[in-house]
Amino acid sequence: MLPKLDLALPSDLRQTAKAHGDLYRSAQQGDAEAYRRAVIDHYEPLLRMLRVKSAP
Repeated sequence: MLPKLDLALPSDLRQTAKAHGDLYRSAQQGDAEAYRRAVIDHYEPLLRMLRVKSAP
């Protein structure tokens, strides 16, 4: 997705990678709230990059 948006890899890629594990674990445990938080953590670096890119 990043190349299509002309964005570089985020410096906090570890956060995204950790969130993948959190997504998996919370889904396996049926913990909807933990899953929701993991989704937010997963996309936060991308959202931050988009905000920076679209800033005037």
